[in-house]
Amino acid sequence: TNIAFDAQRALCLVYAVQDDYIKARNRNTNKIIVLSAAAIAFLVALVIYGYVRRLLAPLEQLSAVALALGDGNYTAPMPVIHEPELAGLAGALDTMRTKIIVRDREILDSNERLQASLDYADLIIESVPEAIIIVNSNGAIIRANQQVKALFGYEPQELIGCGVEALVPPPQRAADLPSVSRGTW
Repeated sequence: TNIAFDAQRALCLVYAVQDDYIKARNRNTNKIIVLSAAAIAFLVALVIYGYVRRLLAPLEQLSAVALALGDGNYTAPMPVIHEPELAGLAGALDTMRTKIIVRDREILDSNERLQASLDYADLIIESVPEAIIIVNSNGAIIRANQQVKALFGYEPQELIGCGVEALVPPPQRAADLPSVSRGTW
């Protein structure tokens, strides 16, 4: 067989093969570039996530301590924080905790003193041989001693919350009630 060499046809064939090869190679290169960009984006996202978590962790710890303080747990450990801004916040939170503890103690002490005063006042009111009735500014009875039973026939607990006018006989109510409403009765 005689194969004649056709230079132009061979050149077209070389260009065609080369063109297909270049296109295939470009497609593969494009895939590699896209996958590389996706991998880099994923790695950047991981680094950013780690950095944000590192920044937020102390805030979450401080939030947990603040919530514990709000619930009355004053012994929650204060986290050690190295970032200057957050360390200042942690210091302020710790100062607040100390002040709350001091004020709680002051309130408890004050309540104990108040209760002792109330107990002493009750002792005095009950030891007086006369009937004592204490009313508020609205004329409602808020306290009565045991001697009211002998004078009015009521147990002291029955009178609590009643208006003082209940103890005034009906004929005298009309004359005495205006002075009761003025607080001079």
